[in-house]
Amino acid sequence: MIKRYFPIRLHCWGGLGSQLCAWALYLDLEKSYKSRRIKIYFHSSGVTRRTPEQILFTKTCNVIFRDDFVRIDQSSDILRHSYKNSVGLFKIILEYFGFFSHANTNKDFDNMRKNIIEIRGHYSHRKISDYSLNLILEKFSGNKPAEYLNHHLNDSLMIHYRLGDLLNYDIKSYIKPHHIMELIEAIPKNLSIRKVFVYSDSPKAAESFFTNPNFDFKFMSVDPLDVIRQSLTYKYFIGTNSKISIWIVLLRLHLNDKSYNALPVQLKNDLELLKPNINTNTNFIYY
Repeated sequence: MIKRYFPIRLHCWGGLGSQLCAWALYLDLEKSYKSRRIKIYFHSSGVTRRTPEQILFTKTCNVIFRDDFVRIDQSSDILRHSYKNSVGLFKIILEYFGFFSHANTNKDFDNMRKNIIEIRGHYSHRKISDYSLNLILEKFSGNKPAEYLNHHLNDSLMIHYRLGDLLNYDIKSYIKPHHIMELIEAIPKNLSIRKVFVYSDSPKAAESFFTNPNFDFKFMSVDPLDVIRQSLTYKYFIGTNSKISIWIVLLRLHLNDKSYNALPVQLKNDLELLKPNINTNTNFIYY
């Protein structure tokens, strides 16, 4: 009865990086629960209002967008916490009987039962399977071979520089430009990197950060999906504090494990949950 009448409801919040974690989970669910229909619910709620990116791995009729973003003032905090506590208790009961899961970890996923109905989590502490990486990479690369990497741009370097709201945060901070410049300047001379393409959500701010006569900087402003697509054409990549940077490295290494990639050491724990064997790639480093 569960299989016939109740689809699996997979909920998703956040930007493109978080949405890709949800898509990866969807693909693994689709493989493991072949007799079940899976519906994805995109929520706009969160710290800022979010909308789903235009990339789909399932039929559009299985995707529902819920525009539920609400700005909550402090006067409603007591009611909000009371509501969360009651919902939390209900989730514990549903989880005990196998109807609910957070699916945030490998253990969560492996322990899911066949009668699962509701999945609500961030899904970012779970290993991304080769199966889902294959399908996601195919979506971004158009199923091009590994030789597609660096096919057009010779030995150019790409930097994905997340700035945006981080410019105004006190707790969360952007990677300071001198750390990136130190890394670029430490690149062996025989690699002959001259052109550096900086992709940023704040290109004007990024442009004010980078000046070096030894490199030709070009500042790019494209949508997040194109940032990922274009990242596959560079031989060298440096990411910053962003889930999109993490996904770029996952997809680049899956396409070509000999590509050169660097991420800030602050992402180490998150990245190694998604890809536990990342350190076996000799051309990958933390900075």
